[in-house]
Amino acid sequence: MAAFYAGKVECRVVGKEVRDVAVLDFTSQYPSLFCLLGAERFLTAGRMEPRDTTEEVRQFLASLTAGDLLKYKTWANPIIWSLCEVEADGEILPVRSTYSAKGDAPTIGWNRVSTKEGGTLPYLLPDVIAAKLLGGRAPKIVRAVTFAPVGRQSLNELSILGATVRPEDNLIQRLSEARIREKTEKRGGWEARALGLKIHVNAASYGVFVEVNVKRREGEMEVCGLDSEESFEEDGAKVEEAGELFCPLLGAMITSGAHLLLALLDTVATKHGAEVVYCDTDSAFVTPSKAAPEIAKEFDGLDPYSVPVPLLKDETED
Repeated sequence: MAAFYAGKVECRVVGKEVRDVAVLDFTSQYPSLFCLLGAERFLTAGRMEPRDTTEEVRQFLASLTAGDLLKYKTWANPIIWSLCEVEADGEILPVRSTYSAKGDAPTIGWNRVSTKEGGTLPYLLPDVIAAKLLGGRAPKIVRAVTFAPVGRQSLNELSILGATVRPEDNLIQRLSEARIREKTEKRGGWEARALGLKIHVNAASYGVFVEVNVKRREGEMEVCGLDSEESFEEDGAKVEEAGELFCPLLGAMITSGAHLLLALLDTVATKHGAEVVYCDTDSAFVTPSKAAPEIAKEFDGLDPYSVPVPLLKDETED
């Protein structure tokens, strides 16, 4: 979870008004990324195994271009499921810190990050790739581990809100496509079914994997750090209990992939003479607005569904 950073929110224009903007939005971003990254393999696997892929990841990162990231096969490459230890020297990366002089709780910001000599920070590979897009260079990878699914669980057919999912189907893709059809066909009661399917796919593609329930326990207890020297006694501490389907790798990969999509959008916008002035998780404001159609079109090759729907769409309202 040290490599988990949630949705990115960034305002790049402060103190002035920008009127000519288009709002670009990624369609069902987290479910779409679940399909794009091939996360279904982990959801149905019997277990997962790590392997050291340091040199392989270094080579992959060095040769990767923005053009490659507009191809479906790049996102489907198993190497993308890598956790990296990096040494940073001014690269743009997410980092937790206290950004307010009031001493508020730490939050996340994208900054030019530098590590101390001999120190490293953990990031999933999509965030490392995003740093390369945003700043022109990636941090040094000291070590990389790639996770792979092994085996397959025994699965049963199920039906959710009229959508049948067979054992060989991709659960999230199947339910997402059912929702798209509901919104297109508009049969009686479609709004309720579409909403139910939306809730299901967002929970099943992301929410359940990062569920943590905070509880307070009375009495003294030992709180453990990275080693025995960092342990300490605490009275009445808050304890985080993982949810039933808690899986840090799946949850963190989805948000890391979302950061990479935004970085790719930024790169494509610049290519078309436009600028991202604001972004929030799954959408971005781009100026000038006339560039929006061409920017959105570049992402058509990443559509993970068998029904026609653009991955990136213009939602600007007049």
